[in-house]
Amino acid sequence: MSNIVNNETLEAKVSSIAKLADSWVVTELRAANTKLYSLLTSCMNLCEEIQDNHAYRIELNELLKKENVRLNGQASMRAKVVRLCFPSLKTRWSAYTRVLEAANSAGIGSAELAEWIENEGGIEAIRLGAKPSSDDNGDKYTPLANEKLRSIRTPVKISLGDQSSRHNCDVVVLGHVNSDGTVELYEAVANERLVNEFKMELGKTLFEREDANRTVQTHKQQRKVISKPTEPATESKDEQAA
Repeated sequence: MSNIVNNETLEAKVSSIAKLADSWVVTELRAANTKLYSLLTSCMNLCEEIQDNHAYRIELNELLKKENVRLNGQASMRAKVVRLCFPSLKTRWSAYTRVLEAANSAGIGSAELAEWIENEGGIEAIRLGAKPSSDDNGDKYTPLANEKLRSIRTPVKISLGDQSSRHNCDVVVLGHVNSDGTVELYEAVANERLVNEFKMELGKTLFEREDANRTVQTHKQQRKVISKPTEPATESKDEQAA
C-alpha cells in the first residue's frame, strides 16, 4: 500500500468540506442562533413579568415542584425560568442562565438582548466570562481610570449615534484626532466589555505617566545630591592648638 498522499486531492476534499461548513454557518447556524436568542428574549420578558407579579412568583415555584425540577434555595428566578422553558436541554441550563444573569447585571433590556449577545461574542463567550486581559494589573489600573473620570465634573454633552434605547450607561466613542489637535467623534457603542477595556487602558496610561513622573523626580533629586558642593572639613581643637 502506498503512503504517498495526493496533495491536490486532499486540498480538494478539505475545500469541499470548508464550503459546506461556510454555508452551514451562514444559513442553518445563524438561523438557529437567531431563534435561540429570540427564545432567550422571551425568557427575559417572562422574568420581568414574574418579577412584577406576586402570584406568578408563587406559581413559578409550584411549576418547579410539578415538573420535579430540583434547585438549591439560592437559585435565581432566571435559573428557574430557564429550567422550565428548556426542559430537554439540561446541558445548556447553566449557559442560558448565565446569559440572562449577565444581561441583567449589565442593564440590558429584552429589546437589546440579541444584539448584546452578538456583541459579546455569543453564548459561550458570555458563559466563560470576559476575555482575560493580557495585563493582570486590573486592580491597579481601573481605580485610577475611575478616579480620573470622576474628576471631570463638567463633561461635554453631545448627541452622537443611535443610543436611544440605552440611557444612564457608559459608552465607548470612536473618534479621529486631526492635525490641529481637534477630535472628530463618529459613533458611540454601549458595550460593557469595551467600556471596561477602555478603563483598563486609560488606567494603565495614567499609571505609566505617574510612574514616569516619579522617575524624573527621583533623577532630579539624585542630580541635586551629586551637584551639591562638599563642605570643607572643620579642624579639630587639637589641630588648631598645634
